[in-house]
Amino acid sequence: NLDSTALPITVLLANDFFTNAIALTGTNISTPISLYAGSQEPGEPDFLNDHPPRRTAWWTWAAPETARVWVDSVGSNAPEIRIYTGDKLSSLAQAGYFWRNSSRHLEFQATAGTTYRIDAFQTDETEAILNLKVLHPPANDLFANRTVWQGTNLLIQGTLLMASQEPGEPVPPDGDRQSVV
Repeated sequence: NLDSTALPITVLLANDFFTNAIALTGTNISTPISLYAGSQEPGEPDFLNDHPPRRTAWWTWAAPETARVWVDSVGSNAPEIRIYTGDKLSSLAQAGYFWRNSSRHLEFQATAGTTYRIDAFQTDETEAILNLKVLHPPANDLFANRTVWQGTNLLIQGTLLMASQEPGEPVPPDGDRQSVV
């Protein structure tokens, strides 16, 4: 005999809390983000001090090498992301990232062996994809590793994909200092 009394059902997001962060491994990662049933844990960082009710999800990633890293959240209603170091919510420090076009596309310099905490957050329930990519720049990315060319009538092909800006590089005539090889 079934009882007709309705019982509330609470579904918890597996990585809703900092201590339940999902561990990511590798150098080219793509994993789903779900903020359905997510909540804001007491003590979570609030950069803007606007204290809205947020839905959050957490991941950890131990850098296997020292390199530049891109972290993106992609989707039609993708959440913002932040990257930290630290073992407790109360001692988190920003990982020195900068935004690449928006707060959903970050870049930072990772140090081998350091564990990074990745936080995806938004006020709305949403689904998206979290991408993490360790960048391997071209061999001639730095001036010290430049390619020397000789001769005339050369056809040179290359890419600026994953190239960096080295301190002291001259400013191109158009002033665009994005990437140089």
